[in-house]
This record gives sequence, structure tokens and C-alpha cells, in this order.
Amino acid sequence: VTGLHYNRSQRRSYQRNQDLHLSVDSAIATEEDFALYQRYLRSRHRDAGMDNSSYEEFERFLLSNWSDVRFMRWRHHNTLVALAVTDVTPRGLSALYTFFDPELHRRSLGTFAIMAQVELAAAWRFDYVYLGYWIGQCERMAYKNSFQGHQWFNGNDWSTTPLPTLAQDSQPS
Repeated sequence: VTGLHYNRSQRRSYQRNQDLHLSVDSAIATEEDFALYQRYLRSRHRDAGMDNSSYEEFERFLLSNWSDVRFMRWRHHNTLVALAVTDVTPRGLSALYTFFDPELHRRSLGTFAIMAQVELAAAWRFDYVYLGYWIGQCERMAYKNSFQGHQWFNGNDWSTTPLPTLAQDSQPS
């Protein structure tokens, strides 16, 4: 968490979202959360198998009774616009899943949610924010490359070198 510097695009996202109100809540799902989740999946993950999830599947996916999960909710004029499901671990936060209003794509709410998790981790004096698995060939995970100061597991040990790019990663060995 220490020494993180935001790039220009991330700073713009941060500025665009200063009008949002954040609450960090216990992980209790609501119908409002589910409605936002459905809108997000239908827009961002159409025909990917999750876009017709039931409320029960939504709860099974995002809630845990063995972990300290929090819901970071952002509202604009009392309307829920984003939710980051975040696991609190002994040394950091783990970004489990984030979804947001797809109509507000210019706000870059996914990027903003990561920055907010980094700030929360720093405020809580944690060392890490874990962004989850990274698969180099998966373009939907490429956003993780834009956050520096990270570590990645290369199959043998942890590395602090930059993540391989999609182009590098897709080259035959």
C-alpha cells in the first residue's frame, strides 16, 4: 500500500467521483445490491453464464460465513452506483468482486473502487490490497496492470517486477 502513485487516468477517476458517498458495511445483501449486480452483469458479462443469476446464487457468490467480508457501497444522491465486495484479512484487504452502474462508465468506478480500497487499507494500517487472480491472456483482467507496486507469483516465487503484458504473455515459450 505504501508508495502507491496514481497515473493520470486514475487521478481523473478519483476527481470524477468526489461527489459519491461511501459506506463500509457488514456483508448483508439487499434487493438494491442485487438489482445493481444484475444490471452490471447484463451489460458487462452478457451470455457469460452469470447474467441470469438468481438472488440465492448472488448471495452464495458474494457472501461468506468463514471470512470477514464487507460491502463498500458508493451512493450518488442516495442511489447505489457501485459496490465492492471486500474481504478483510489480518494484513490487508482482498478485492473479491466489484460491480457498478454500467451507465456511469465515464466515472471509471472500477478503478475508483480499487483506489478507495487502497486508501481504506492505508487508513486501517494494512500492508496489502490483493486484487485477486491475474491471467495474462484475459483482457478483462488487464486493468490490474495499471496499478503499480504489486507483487505476482511467477510459478516459483513472488516477484516485484512489472507484470508481463498481454503481448509478452501470449508469446510461445
